[in-house]
Amino acid sequence: MKVTKLIKNFETKLDDLYESLYALRDSLDAIEDEEVDYLINGFVDQIELVEDEGKITPDDIKDQIHVLDIE
Repeated sequence: MKVTKLIKNFETKLDDLYESLYALRDSLDAIEDEEVDYLINGFVDQIELVEDEGKITPDDIKDQIHVLDIE
């Protein structure tokens, strides 16, 4: 598999992860409770923060894929 195809597949799966995360958050909208809303939004924010600023980021993974000698 070519590097560009690997990167595209990785990005697609990462987008799917976010869509699932937001769907999880949205699934609790019907409760209409401020505390639940605060908690689920905080949970989503934590995951986004780790993904963006964690020790290993998606960019780190993509950078490593780019250095591989894949045809």
